[in-house]
Amino acid sequence: MKNSNENINLSETVIRILKLIKNRNYNKKELHTLYENINNEFDKDKITDHEFEILIQELEKRIRLTQPRLSKILFGPKDEPVRKLLEEFLSELKNSFDFSKNNVGSHVKTGGNMINGTRYIDVYISYKNNKKWHCSFAYLQDLVDTDPYLRTRKYQGGMSNKDSLLETRYEIENLENAKLEFIKILETVSN
Repeated sequence: MKNSNENINLSETVIRILKLIKNRNYNKKELHTLYENINNEFDKDKITDHEFEILIQELEKRIRLTQPRLSKILFGPKDEPVRKLLEEFLSELKNSFDFSKNNVGSHVKTGGNMINGTRYIDVYISYKNNKKWHCSFAYLQDLVDTDPYLRTRKYQGGMSNKDSLLETRYEIENLENAKLEFIKILETVSN
């Protein structure tokens, strides 16, 4: 509910439920019941497609913040669509580049900031050559309620890696530009 214009075509009941989702403290069982009730109301045509989407999006944010295990059960892993996107991009890259000399594994990886909980989503693909040059293409989201973004990086490992760091941030809408930039970087690192 970033924009109050989203509420214009919502019923009073849906607006009330949205306020409850945002403001009331629910336990795991109550959140699960709320999820089921929203789905039941939608199945009975008591709420519109638009209302259903808005309710589920708000509920998903709340559940992902407060009940990570339940969120995985109800909505799947939070990074599942991102992993699929990166796996498809990696597959395209493998058609054009030789990944047999990649020293860090040629698969989608989970970043340390996601593992330690300081970033909501941190998933990436990377390449490292024998001269310790690294490059990566990452999909990042700092918090559940912040916008995700993309990042390309190139740096040389070792003592002075900050001096060689080249890092660019892209909005999600610029996915194709980010991919093209990473391809240029990968051309220099993989040769």
